[in-house]
Amino acid sequence: MGPVLVTGANGFVGRRMVRLLSDNGWQVRACQRGAALQPESSEIQQIADIGAQTDWSAALVGVGSVLHLAACTHQRPNSTLDTLAEYRRVNRDGTLRLADRAAEAGVKRFVFVSSIGVNGNICGSDSFRESDPPNPQEAYAVSKHEAEQGLMALSERTGMEVVIVRPTLVYGPGAPGNVARLTRLVGSGWPLPFANIGARR
Repeated sequence: MGPVLVTGANGFVGRRMVRLLSDNGWQVRACQRGAALQPESSEIQQIADIGAQTDWSAALVGVGSVLHLAACTHQRPNSTLDTLAEYRRVNRDGTLRLADRAAEAGVKRFVFVSSIGVNGNICGSDSFRESDPPNPQEAYAVSKHEAEQGLMALSERTGMEVVIVRPTLVYGPGAPGNVARLTRLVGSGWPLPFANIGARR
């Protein structure tokens, strides 16, 4: 089997996945934006932008599996772009472009990292289950759900195996986003009124 193409390879999750795959004997083709190298990977493939027109031809040569981690996760605060449209451009259209080209290139398995937000914002007194109907509320989750639907249709059409993972919040050393903000807040020494907060998590 050919190398595993990992998109978003220099991201928070991507860096660790590249290392894990490499440590377990997989040949990895690390696909990323920017010039920061992944020394654990055997190959580096730079992609400037992900969308409906992205050229994946060089990245997919000989690839056996794709682990698609790259995504638009946060809009810049002062951005004038339509939020849902931008999420859809990258997370839906870019994903389906990659998957379509992967199927054409003979890729056997496409692993798409989606979001637990596809299930909704509130799970009630129980946990979300795989059988729960999707109920995305935020623009990011909507774009991920639409990508899931497109991938399942593409799998039916092409025979390429599609695996969809909906992770909850991913955290660890160097975690970005809200985890980093919460870590800084805890480290500040200010008393936090968690006893008065109703959210279970």
